[in-house]
Amino acid sequence: MTAAPRNEVDRLLDDAEQSADRAANKLRVIAAIVLLCTVFLVGLTVPPDDRLIQAQVLGGKITVAIWLVVGLAGMWLNRIGVRHPLVGYAQATFDALLVSTNLYFGFVIGELAGNFWPIFPAVWLLPVLVAGTALRWRPGLTIYSGVLVVALLIGMAIVAGTVDEQERATQVTTTVRLFGWPPNSVRLVMLSLLVTAICFVTIRGRALILRAAGEAQQREALGRHLPRQVLPLILDPALAELRRGSKRELAVMFVDIRGSTAIAERLDPATFAGLLTGFRRIVDDTVSAHGGVVDKFIGDGALILFGVLPIERDAARRAIECARMLLERMAAFERRHPEVRIGIGIHFGPVFVGVVGEGERVEFTALGEPVNIAARIEKATKELACRLLVTQAALDAAGARPADFGLAARGEIRLEGSRATQLVFGEA
Repeated sequence: MTAAPRNEVDRLLDDAEQSADRAANKLRVIAAIVLLCTVFLVGLTVPPDDRLIQAQVLGGKITVAIWLVVGLAGMWLNRIGVRHPLVGYAQATFDALLVSTNLYFGFVIGELAGNFWPIFPAVWLLPVLVAGTALRWRPGLTIYSGVLVVALLIGMAIVAGTVDEQERATQVTTTVRLFGWPPNSVRLVMLSLLVTAICFVTIRGRALILRAAGEAQQREALGRHLPRQVLPLILDPALAELRRGSKRELAVMFVDIRGSTAIAERLDPATFAGLLTGFRRIVDDTVSAHGGVVDKFIGDGALILFGVLPIERDAARRAIECARMLLERMAAFERRHPEVRIGIGIHFGPVFVGVVGEGERVEFTALGEPVNIAARIEKATKELACRLLVTQAALDAAGARPADFGLAARGEIRLEGSRATQLVFGEA
């Protein structure tokens, strides 16, 4: 899998995990409120002298109330943007210990052996907790929670001890009340919450699959029209500004093969096509190595942008360094194709960048005077008999002296179609 799709998968899963964290905590709070109301209402129907059931009701209120507080704390962490994989594990551990503690006190108050752990309504909360971890899209967390729950139940049963068949029959007569209508009402509510959690996981899973399929379809459609370096940026929700269009300071580079028309007339079509393919491959690889974007190849030339991303720095420096490396790589290419010579022009300034068009006619474009100036600077390389020209604005943006890039002043030139002049620097 290439780097770009891999990054897109990571982004998709990261977005899903963030959303899942928020959903898991919201579901926890809702479930806690439902259970707290249920336990409170059930407690109203329990006779005051039924010590075992009253103890279960009290333990249930305390357990669910703490569970609610933990859920609210999780929602608060989501709100302030605190995210860490260990938060989910901490919550799962706390939940399992909380419910297990509630069960243990049930054994103590009821004076029951470990054989009777399945009769307590709180046991039904454990599957809800494990199902809730599945909302976070972390298989490791769900496995950890499941293993922890099973281990705690086994350990608690061992600590509480076992009894023989005769003693077990005696204890059954005292525990039959735990299967009355009040405890079974709580079981039904928790079973409903379990089903709700599983349905919620299924719905979110389906939504994630549909979103991934939709983005893949969109990527395929846009990939036919947009530069491959730009495509991940357009699809990233955090960079929606690029889709709407924005104006930013960019380094603009034009690269062109000189006299390509005459070359095409001398070479057969297959040879000329291979020449252009080799040229484009060198340009594409060199630009990618310096973090640039090939906006478009225009016949025998290319428009290249540096600084498309708002977080990028040193766009002008990277553009000039890219040009120097491109000249080095083209030197070997020119030895195989002596008729080939290239010119490079670099300028820096405010440029509009964005996606224009719709449907089958969508295009990523860069517009502005700096683009026109860079194109004219490239043309001026023929007049000054040099392969690279860089404007004063680009050098200033790079924060460097001409000598730092092996450049020397070539004087001020008047650009075609303009009255303004530009101070330019070429190869020393």
